[in-house]
Amino acid sequence: MRFQLHKIDHSLVVLLSACGRCASDRQVRRPKPVRRPRSHRVADHTVHRRMLRLRINGSILWGVGPSTNAWISRGVGLDRAVEVTAAWLADAGDNYGQRALVVPQKGDLHDPTPAIARFIANGNVGSSRSLSVQTGGPILAFVPTVELLADAVRLADGNALGVVEHAAGEVAGWAAAVGAIDLATGAAGPEVDPALREAFESIHDAGYNGYSLSDSFLRRRIDDDLELLVQADVAFEFLAGYIVGLGAGGHRLDGLRRIYEKHTGR
Repeated sequence: MRFQLHKIDHSLVVLLSACGRCASDRQVRRPKPVRRPRSHRVADHTVHRRMLRLRINGSILWGVGPSTNAWISRGVGLDRAVEVTAAWLADAGDNYGQRALVVPQKGDLHDPTPAIARFIANGNVGSSRSLSVQTGGPILAFVPTVELLADAVRLADGNALGVVEHAAGEVAGWAAAVGAIDLATGAAGPEVDPALREAFESIHDAGYNGYSLSDSFLRRRIDDDLELLVQADVAFEFLAGYIVGLGAGGHRLDGLRRIYEKHTGR
């Protein structure tokens, strides 16, 4: 499936699906809005998943779905980032009424922006210290560490996961692994060289029991993979995010960090 990108404003884009039944020189027909009772609009959001329409502060985001992973930088504005992500989750996910937000510290939500306040109105909030949230709905990971991102992946369990990134590059590895959509540009996660992708997968598979500096067998098994990443100047942050995208738990990352630091001599 090919995607064409069309600017709507300075912060959002349009994604239009070009399928075999719709030649590129034909007019793309947008679905007529379906009037439904307000009480059914959230529960019935999957009806138009193939061509969604979201109104956000007067702008319109057209997109193609379904996709289960997306992210946006907080650099677009914190309230704006949450608003865009929440709107995407409402369409791309299931059971929006059971949506959950995970955040490093709940104290960060003491004075929430309007968009955050609306999202957490159901009270389903978890933190790095307490992840006791009701599952079954889409997950919004709010400025997560890579360890918390791993928890968010587990909690989403295949449902939609949206991430608001704190600093540039923090979720790039995860986005590359899962092909997450950048909600600010419409682009999917960056392409990864096949050799590097194979190295990431090898490291992930080798660490199914965790990573330990004292495990000489493990270190010999992944030594060539690590060397390839070092030669390609891959940061540990990207490696960690990538294997989280492959399904690694956050508890495995500290051991891998120590091995990578020892391998690089840093």
